[in-house]
Amino acid sequence: MSKRVQGLLMALLLLLSLSGCGTLEALKQFRDGDQTPPASDNSTAESDKASSAPETPPSEGKKFFFPDRLTPSQNPESPEIPENPEIPESPVYPENVPAEPPATSGGDPALEALQDEISRSGSTGGLAFIGYVDSQSSEMELRDYIAYSDIGQERPFLQDAALLMTEGQELYAVCPPNPYGTVTVYASGVTEWGEYVDDTSTPLYTGMPGEAVIVQCNLSEIYSNVLISVTDGGGAIQFRPSLSMMDGRIVEMAGVYDFSVYAQSFDAFAVLPDTEKLT
Repeated sequence: MSKRVQGLLMALLLLLSLSGCGTLEALKQFRDGDQTPPASDNSTAESDKASSAPETPPSEGKKFFFPDRLTPSQNPESPEIPENPEIPESPVYPENVPAEPPATSGGDPALEALQDEISRSGSTGGLAFIGYVDSQSSEMELRDYIAYSDIGQERPFLQDAALLMTEGQELYAVCPPNPYGTVTVYASGVTEWGEYVDDTSTPLYTGMPGEAVIVQCNLSEIYSNVLISVTDGGGAIQFRPSLSMMDGRIVEMAGVYDFSVYAQSFDAFAVLPDTEKLT
């Protein structure tokens, strides 16, 4: 009987030793230095559940820090924005309003009076013959000539007007009819067939709005070596300054107002009584 009990006890111990081999091995590793306790079956199951669970969006249940979304009091680096900022009004640009004339074209009563005189005559531009000059004259000599001329005394602004010197012996003054008009001068020539050829691609001079211009030109009394264009701020007129060989006055041209100051002609003696004529 005792032998049977001993046999049963040995069999039981053998079974216990076989089932506890894994546990004994884990306890041995923990004792030798691996301080991580053996994972239980429950922790393994929980990790399997965590891996199989759907991922939670990062925005749910979490707070993120955005410095650029902070108020000025929360973010000291951001400039403080006033509660009611003033917004400047947009500028208003009126339509169809003429530009203001430049300062150089206004302020001279004599110039303004002449422009008004030209405009009231219904002309687009004004032209005056100052006199004959030497083709080799310097600018200073021409300025002196203008200052002491009859028209230079009557129209003082011509003494300081822009001066264009080309080849020629005739001196003219050109004036637009208002502060918005301009004077442009082009070179001109004559072919062997007597036809004018104008170079309008490169102006010799372009005046400022409202500016009067002095032009030295015309080596010959037969043809002109310049073409002058005058605008009134809208329309334009082109002409060639020249003198009549009959009376020495400017040749009449449509749209051109002659404001020259002519000296008394000797032809006036023709209308005097015979007793007053010179012998």
